[in-house]
Amino acid sequence: MSYQIEQTILLRDYLKELPISQAMIKRIKREGDFLVNGKSQTVRCLLQKGDCLEIIFPIENYSFKNHL
Repeated sequence: MSYQIEQTILLRDYLKELPISQAMIKRIKREGDFLVNGKSQTVRCLLQKGDCLEIIFPIENYSFKNHL
């Protein structure tokens, strides 16, 4: 998912405005990534107007044999 930033805000505060659970944010921090203008960033990153935020979600581990 990609977002165009419209105001100066910390990444962690911006994430609170999105329909993403805190548990998923923790998973993204461990297994995915937050890219700001193509560069990996932590939730402490200060986003600026015009920045492009891309959220890389973790790959789902789905096992067919667990559902038989």
